[in-house]
Amino acid sequence: VTKGGEVTLGDNITASITIPAGTNVTLNLGGFTLTGNGNHTITNEGTLTVIGSGKVVNTDGGKAALFNTVNAVANLNGGTFEGNTWYVIKNLGTITMNGASVTQNDTGSSAIDNGWYNHPDGYTAKLTIANGNFSGGMNTVKNDDYGVLEISGGTFSNTNGPTVLNWNVATISGGEFKVNSTATSVIANGSFNTEADKGQLTITGGQFTSSDNGNGNLLGYGVGGKDGGSVTISGGKF
Repeated sequence: VTKGGEVTLGDNITASITIPAGTNVTLNLGGFTLTGNGNHTITNEGTLTVIGSGKVVNTDGGKAALFNTVNAVANLNGGTFEGNTWYVIKNLGTITMNGASVTQNDTGSSAIDNGWYNHPDGYTAKLTIANGNFSGGMNTVKNDDYGVLEISGGTFSNTNGPTVLNWNVATISGGEFKVNSTATSVIANGSFNTEADKGQLTITGGQFTSSDNGNGNLLGYGVGGKDGGSVTISGGKF
């Protein structure tokens, strides 16, 4: 997609598309499905807005339904993003989600990964979630190296791991967070260092329900971290 403007799907399509830097594209899914073909389904290097019902799907190993690169901006206001082999959404730029849904069918990978893994350059990845449905994965939302996460609404659920794993800076002011089955905790937090993985979690609101009809853990720690980081709670229903 090189010219920008609005693109509306008129049928189910199998293709991997790239939105170049400097290009502004609105993708109306139109009730159809865009499935990746050997690469990330959407690689966004510019500005992308997704609207309408429909799906963005990827089933290729190591590929995302949406890969949002450094300095790229994505506004996900509709659609369902699905994957089963890697992160469904990988963000290294800025993403705002207000109405989209994300489903991860693989317990070996998180549904959304915001930020880097052992990356030294100090870029900031920003993820804002205001509304939507998010489910599945090793973690439903993983806030990684240099990641800044803000959640004010939405429904988050998992059966195998926490709904949110924070390694850097995260704020939760609303939303519903629920785990069942063998999930060890609803929220997990951890710290490696004072630069990329600060482990600063602030909760001012939201509803949190643990596994086993409320008998499980609400808060856990990131496995392998230096410590549990810092958690500040001033509101919410637990």
